[in-house]
Amino acid sequence: MIRLTVSRDGRNIELRVLEPGSYTLGRSPDSDLVLDDPAVAESQLRLTVSAHGVMIEDLAGGQGQLSGQRPLPLGPFVLDWQTAETEAGAQTRVAPAPEPPPPAGLAGQPPGGVLAQLRVLSGEQTGQVFSLGPGISLVGRAPECAVRLADPSVSRRHAEISVDGQGFSVRDLGSTSGTLLEGRSIEQARLAPGQSLSFGTVTIELLPPLSGPDDTRAKASPLAAQEPESPPAPAGQPAAAGSSARRRLLLYGEAAVALALLALALVFGGGDKGKPGQVSQAVQQRQQSEQEEQRQRLVVINLTKGKQALEAGAHAEAAQFLRNVITADPGHEEARRLLEQAQQALAQAESQRASLERQETLRRQRRDDLWRQARAAQEREDYARVRELAGQALEVDPNDALARHLILQAQAAQEQKERQRLEAAETVRQREAQAQELYRQGLAKLEKKSLILARQDLEQALALDSENVFAVTAQARQALERLEQASLKKADELAALGAKQHKAGRLNEALAAYRQALQLQPEHPQAKAGLARARQEAERQAVRLAQEADVLEGLGKRGPACAKWRQALQLTTEDGALHKEIKEKLPLCR
Repeated sequence: MIRLTVSRDGRNIELRVLEPGSYTLGRSPDSDLVLDDPAVAESQLRLTVSAHGVMIEDLAGGQGQLSGQRPLPLGPFVLDWQTAETEAGAQTRVAPAPEPPPPAGLAGQPPGGVLAQLRVLSGEQTGQVFSLGPGISLVGRAPECAVRLADPSVSRRHAEISVDGQGFSVRDLGSTSGTLLEGRSIEQARLAPGQSLSFGTVTIELLPPLSGPDDTRAKASPLAAQEPESPPAPAGQPAAAGSSARRRLLLYGEAAVALALLALALVFGGGDKGKPGQVSQAVQQRQQSEQEEQRQRLVVINLTKGKQALEAGAHAEAAQFLRNVITADPGHEEARRLLEQAQQALAQAESQRASLERQETLRRQRRDDLWRQARAAQEREDYARVRELAGQALEVDPNDALARHLILQAQAAQEQKERQRLEAAETVRQREAQAQELYRQGLAKLEKKSLILARQDLEQALALDSENVFAVTAQARQALERLEQASLKKADELAALGAKQHKAGRLNEALAAYRQALQLQPEHPQAKAGLARARQEAERQAVRLAQEADVLEGLGKRGPACAKWRQALQLTTEDGALHKEIKEKLPLCR
């Protein structure tokens, strides 16, 4: 496994211990490591940790697999990692070597990166000790947490403990059950050695900083690893400092005495023709007796410590002590029986932990599945279904912020959709009322024979109903059919009148009749042909009148000239050249 450090602006902001597996990094709340910054994509990287090292895959930039070169910049963040080790016999993670020097203000702390230790005071892990190094250490149930507490009341990422130049501090990470310092709920606070913290139902204590590299809990000789610490001195008596060192000195002294006796035996008894002397036999018996006493002492001490650890629920420690007993005395039945109890308790605890992890995995899978279904329903604009699915996700995880956001979004979208529906219904109602009014006006004009105006009203009424849903639409179509019949008849009459006026030489009246007929029936053949003929003749007559007017104007007879210009103007079309020419001369007639 590796220890991953995330820094920003030159300051470490997060520390993770990652076991072999695959981890996603990005801005999305679904990421294993959330980097909340707009410069980071929703899903930016995938880190795969294995025995061969770290493989990095770019999920956002399309660059595929990247090199494992460190440190790795990622937006405003910098990622760095080192190989992590497991502290033998402590059943917890410690900072990997090499460790950076301790921060300012912590001088005198032990080398190797371990600055202080946390001891569990309650729960199944009572007695277990976790080591703290410089930087940030996560507390929770997640595998990447440096202080991993396998208790259901502890959140996956419950809190973080920081070691900096000012000492120690603790910060709650939005956990479900909260964080207590000396029984008082806190979000962030400074922490002093000897104070207790509660995460859910688990209580831990910050032990004083380690005194040096020879601390017996961190480094010990093989003999001291099997012997427990000396009991504290009674009240009123000085503490037995350095008991382990004195014990070793006594053993060395006894060994020196034994060697001296052996030398004497060789000097005074070695000449008895190969038979061992009495002194040599005494030395051997003394050595055997001392070895047996030492073995019995180790058996008693380790058995006592094993029983105490069993009573305290520290089954891993108890198993280690009992194994020491069996190593010294393979036939010790009580130690074997107690070791079996400790192993059964450890197996049961591991089974419970695995069961909780499976439940957590199933819960997370169920929540993710509900999220996907809710998003699909949101795309279909099925907002009632979105609210239902998001509500089920909240039942799975009451702290699911995304589910609450989806519910609010769906509710707002549903309300907006309902407003749009009501507005559309109101628009349709207004258009139908307007179509009713136009139909009524068109019908009245049809009765008065105002065919052109009636046609305009009826056509506007039909245009308002593009989907053909109004009740008045059918009535307007029927009225328009009647109007078509009447307008065709009227157009025939006007075309005949135009031909009569044309024949009588009244061109202006003929043109007017033809134009009215074409207004009623734009494609009326007789009116179109008659209008074309009348326009040709009117154009010729207009040219003649304009020439006569020009002659009269040259003779100084402006009044008669102006009268002829006006007659000619009535016979021309507005887009003709003669019409424009006469319009330019008419100002002279004012």
